[in-house]
Amino acid sequence: MFWQRSRPTLLLETDAARLVLFERGRAVRWGSIPLPEWTATPPDTLPPAEPIAAALRTLWAHHRAPTRGVIVASAWLPADTRLVPWSPDEPPPTEQAIAQRFWAGQAVRVGVHLLTRHAVPHLFAMASPQNMVAFIETVLDMAGLHMAALEPKPLALIRGIGAPHCFVLDVGRTMATFTFVQDALPLVSATWQLTAPLLRTHGARLTRLAEHIHTITQRVAATYGKEALACPTYVVGALATSGELHDLLTTVLGLSLAPLPDDTPFPTSLPPHLYMAAVGLARKRI
Repeated sequence: MFWQRSRPTLLLETDAARLVLFERGRAVRWGSIPLPEWTATPPDTLPPAEPIAAALRTLWAHHRAPTRGVIVASAWLPADTRLVPWSPDEPPPTEQAIAQRFWAGQAVRVGVHLLTRHAVPHLFAMASPQNMVAFIETVLDMAGLHMAALEPKPLALIRGIGAPHCFVLDVGRTMATFTFVQDALPLVSATWQLTAPLLRTHGARLTRLAEHIHTITQRVAATYGKEALACPTYVVGALATSGELHDLLTTVLGLSLAPLPDDTPFPTSLPPHLYMAAVGLARKRI
């Protein structure tokens, strides 16, 4: 479902910011701008906010996009999730209680949702580093943008792709995220840097990526059964069209690749593998 009113969306990638403005369910304006490289920065040391804010101001001014109600997805933002049964006879726990139960001693921003899965009430909790959430909020404030919602990029991708059971691989030039999705929930997700000194070549990066994905699929098979591995795999990101990557995923790892939806609200000039998360943002209920 798309909302009828104007909806500006922003993807914060590791190397670029991507703007898509939707009106009446269609992309009407879009563009991207490079961002300063900082993915090798330790997670407890964040980069200067002003260069990123300046890039966003330039992007917004060039495309004359609305500055209010911006819906944001960030590839910078990791998310740890928990899914636990919940009795409706009990009062819903506070976000503080959930943080203390699952992420005690960690500085995290927690979101909790009540949902029904297989006719059983559940709590779905998601935590992201507090300093990273605050950093993104600061960057947008400095850029003069009023944020309506913020979420990790995998959530937007799941909503945009629309497949309830799948793997989603988001592979950029410096970072990759692999997510196992069941009942439209990101039950297992991991992110890896692809910028280590020993990963200077494309082949070395793909080999390391294959090792990481194999570890995750083994974890999924052990937890959810080997039949879970038969679900389709969707590939997005800057390296999504790499033939070597496709061969690795299918021949080496035995995954079944699926094409991205062909009913995206984009013109033919807008590549879905780079902008699919924007569809998920446009569909987000706020």
